[in-house]
Amino acid sequence: MENDFWQIMRQVKVSLCILITKFAEESEHYEWLFKHKEVTNFYIRRKLAMMMLLEVEDNEQDQYYMLIDRSKLLVDSFEYIAKLKNIPGSFFGEFKEEQAIGLGVLREWFLLASQEIFNPNNALFVACPDYNRSFFPNQASEVNLLHLEYFRFSGRMTVLALAYYLQIRVGFDRVIFLQLDGNGVLLKDIRDVDPFLYRGCKEILNMDA
Repeated sequence: MENDFWQIMRQVKVSLCILITKFAEESEHYEWLFKHKEVTNFYIRRKLAMMMLLEVEDNEQDQYYMLIDRSKLLVDSFEYIAKLKNIPGSFFGEFKEEQAIGLGVLREWFLLASQEIFNPNNALFVACPDYNRSFFPNQASEVNLLHLEYFRFSGRMTVLALAYYLQIRVGFDRVIFLQLDGNGVLLKDIRDVDPFLYRGCKEILNMDA
């Protein structure tokens, strides 16, 4: 019965997406979209995923203020974000010895901090060889003794980006999302992450065939 239901949903995918667009409400119970991605498109899945997040309400009594030194932007950002217990209702900051404040400063800080997170010199993430805006964790990240804490910091920055509609302008490779979703990683999944390893394994498999 369940298989028949999802087969029908696949056949009416366009109509289902239209209904979701018009009538979906905020909820934490859209986990089904991860198991049945074939009945929705990317935009619908993004919409439902955003609805699963707690909405940030503007609250002057729940302000979080940051004073960032540009010369040690990543360290300062890490220290401030690591202290967060919850997503603040009002989130803003300024750069040390600068007068500018407001949303523009928040966006600039977020963009600069994100660039530092994905800066290869910081050994946290590595860009995919064939697409330098898609990243995956650096296998040599342990050279930074705080690498696990910085990965947690990266996750918090991602949550803030979603909550405050801020753009990172880079993305994570699909291997990360497969692992977060509890799925195993297949050979085809590492094609973008490590093309050399992928081709080598394919050649070995073809030789054995």
